[in-house]
Amino acid sequence: MIAEEKVRLRKQMLFRLKNQPEKDRIHKNQVIFEKIIENEYFKRARIVMAYVSLSYEVSTRKVIRQALDLGKCVVVPWVKETERELIPVEIRSPEKDLIKGHYGIEEPRLDLVRPFEVEAIDLVLVPGLAFDRDNHRLGRGMGYFDRFLASLDSRTQTVGLAFDLQIIDRVPRLEHDIALSSLISN
Repeated sequence: MIAEEKVRLRKQMLFRLKNQPEKDRIHKNQVIFEKIIENEYFKRARIVMAYVSLSYEVSTRKVIRQALDLGKCVVVPWVKETERELIPVEIRSPEKDLIKGHYGIEEPRLDLVRPFEVEAIDLVLVPGLAFDRDNHRLGRGMGYFDRFLASLDSRTQTVGLAFDLQIIDRVPRLEHDIALSSLISN
């Protein structure tokens, strides 16, 4: 059963991520950061959406800062839990604009939440627990990112960020699961 496979794989990947040596994580994050800023999708993007990383995930802090320093518009997810919806919200200063939100993930302050034109987003940096070489991902199981990805314009590039230990042969998937445009790893 695919649902059971996903549950088992989520536990396995969370264990791997949380037990990765800090020294390795720091090095891999730097390698991934350099690949992102050299990526053509990132270079061309005017509007970048990035997830706000947890301590054990591929870090997006430097990418967000770099995008802002380059004059790009940066949006990050805000969770509208009542509708189980992910809303992109523009930020200008991660240090001032983000607070601890749902599931312990930092998200924009409530006073910053306003409608944002999803069709205008050029690039979305996508989190995941596991990825495969066909650019499929296994999320946390809540479906927020899956529903959001399904709503994107076909020209929007979606790029998964993964440590090498998160890449497997095949992610268990269902018909409605959407492949990403590409994957960046160390």
